Amino acid sequence: MSFVKRNKFAIFVVLCVLGFIVALEYHWHNHIWSFEHMKYQLTTDHRKSDQIINFISNSEDTRRYIEFVVEDMWYFILSKLKPFGLYLDSENSSTFKQLLDQVGDYKRVALIELKKLGEVNNQESWRQYEHQRLSDIVQSRIYNLQFPNVCQTKRILVCDLKNSAGLASRVHDIMWCLINSYNLNQTMVLVTKHWEKSFGKWEKVFKPLSSCDVPQLEKPSPWPGINNAVNRVLLRSLPADLLPSLKLISESPLAWWYGQFVKFILRPQEELFSYAKTIKGSDFIHPIVGLHVRRTDKIGKEASSWNVEEYMVHVEDFYRQLELEQSVSVKRVFVATDDHKVLRSLQESYKNYTFLTNLKGIKTAEVVKNRFSMKSLFGAVTDVFLLAHTDFLVCTFSSGFCRLSYELMQTLYADISRKAHSLDVEYHYAGSLPPSRQAMYPHSPLFNYEMALQVRDVLTKTNEYDIVNEAKEGRSWDGYNKAYNLRTNLTSLYPTYKTKPLTIVGNFPKYANVKTISPSLNTNFENL
Repeated sequence: MSFVKRNKFAIFVVLCVLGFIVALEYHWHNHIWSFEHMKYQLTTDHRKSDQIINFISNSEDTRRYIEFVVEDMWYFILSKLKPFGLYLDSENSSTFKQLLDQVGDYKRVALIELKKLGEVNNQESWRQYEHQRLSDIVQSRIYNLQFPNVCQTKRILVCDLKNSAGLASRVHDIMWCLINSYNLNQTMVLVTKHWEKSFGKWEKVFKPLSSCDVPQLEKPSPWPGINNAVNRVLLRSLPADLLPSLKLISESPLAWWYGQFVKFILRPQEELFSYAKTIKGSDFIHPIVGLHVRRTDKIGKEASSWNVEEYMVHVEDFYRQLELEQSVSVKRVFVATDDHKVLRSLQESYKNYTFLTNLKGIKTAEVVKNRFSMKSLFGAVTDVFLLAHTDFLVCTFSSGFCRLSYELMQTLYADISRKAHSLDVEYHYAGSLPPSRQAMYPHSPLFNYEMALQVRDVLTKTNEYDIVNEAKEGRSWDGYNKAYNLRTNLTSLYPTYKTKPLTIVGNFPKYANVKTISPSLNTNFENL
């Protein structure tokens, strides 16, 4: 079969992409006019402020949805076109690769234009301002809870941390306790006995979590308790008073919400801050991509292994898109891994990149039993801090370490949904279910493995083990995901581009009497 005949589908796809770009341009011009019109109304009639907020919310939601569809379309195209290349000779194979590169450039240009759309009329500056305002509100509320004027009159939630797993798992248990204390308007105090057996004194590394002491208990504390989707269902909810603004600044509001608590928990003492600053050094210069490559204890048990080439596909795509906007003299990549062979493989295969790493952290992470020491803790937390400071993060969300970095990354920037890519599963809290999705468009199955959709169908995972199984099998990024349809009671693959994530509103306290202050950043990880 000739190359032309084999690529009729590819040519059709390219034409579809071109049509999509034209549609984006039309949408952009309409948006700019509408925004200017609404802005004029706001300056002439302040009673319309709610209308403005609703307009911006709908506009942002549409822009992000188009971004999501563009990327999903790209994964679909790759999954359908790549098999064609297996049957071509060397000459046609080269032409075919050029065709894929060209389609990839369409995708990159579309995403750049959508980013510009989000910057019209200083919207990006507004998002960053609103992000900082909401962050100050949440941090002030947490601080007010954790450092009350009089501990004796405050209800106490005792978090008895018995988790013997790694850093990320323990921090997420503490986060769960802290979110509960926020929900119950109580002060959380941490029992660190088991932590200290592994990592030494908490306050040697991190700042105190509370000014109150652990009280004498007549019976064991129920917190944090068993980690499963039923016990920790609160983790799927967001506070009603913050949600309207939060949805404006983040496509992943749960990750932003978790990040605020992780940020408070991991406030570094001066020794850790200085250590991280030293490891970062003078070569950690933007732009820089972060890679977290896991290789040892979790592979096969909780996740599958991914080749470094599969990570670098997304690194190269990031820099190719960036080079369409600006000159890039050095392509830097910060690598956090538990296997020194990963770094060697990257350096040998990608000589046009500059790879940075925390060599001390690798040495203490390679042997699992050595991870439970203060020395290892310093290295691990430093890796988390530096991954959060990169411009684009490539990792696996099956890893709590990766999710911890992503959550902290949320505290630095507004709307980082396009600043990270997981090779395996979607973002979630381990032991809980990821956000459900709702069908925005109907879908009639084209193949027997597809799910039929009606508008407003709710799609969810059946239990907390679905994500683990996906991670072990290795998800195929092809425009589909697997879920359970609440209407049909069937589990199958559905086209993700026709769906949006759902948010659940929780009945959290509003803390109206708490004064918002800007917390000190003297030795917080933001200043690294």
